[in-house]
Amino acid sequence: MKKMPVRFACITVAALALTLLTPVMADEAATALKKAVDASQIKPGLWEIQHRTVVNGQELPDMQEIMAKVPVAMQGQVKEMMAKSGAGMTEKGVSVCLTAEQIANGNFGMPSEGRCKISDVQHSGNKTSMKMHCEDPKSEGQTTVTQISPEQWESTTRMTVEKQGQPHTINSEATGKWLKADCGALKSH
Repeated sequence: MKKMPVRFACITVAALALTLLTPVMADEAATALKKAVDASQIKPGLWEIQHRTVVNGQELPDMQEIMAKVPVAMQGQVKEMMAKSGAGMTEKGVSVCLTAEQIANGNFGMPSEGRCKISDVQHSGNKTSMKMHCEDPKSEGQTTVTQISPEQWESTTRMTVEKQGQPHTINSEATGKWLKADCGALKSH
């Protein structure tokens, strides 16, 4: 698989994230986790989320690669915006703070805008798979979430998103790993 050059990827990722990925993937992730994860089996505290995304056959760089190319003066602004959304950076991904209340309410740190509908939910042991259909932007796909333990989960998502009349194939893999009970300076959202 061809890896997208980091210089080009910074612009591409920002454009895709703002116009294509963010509304669908954030809604999809929040909705999928609510359906798939047994909240009584998730530990509150600081979580690290690692994400690998391939769009139209090209792997997007990880957050650290992107941040390395952002001017130093802007890095603080990006981190501040992330903190306001309840997220931070780790060496391997993004960190989020989840409180016991958020977990009990099925609010896994991501806003769910209700853009996506879930169907064909199937549970088998610690795995849950589901189909998704979203309207804005128009997209459909399938997600599988595996709850490994109260301190770890994995997900895979395959989506086709239509933007400006063009189909875009998005394949993503994510892992969530509990780091510790104390979130430190990171506030939940």
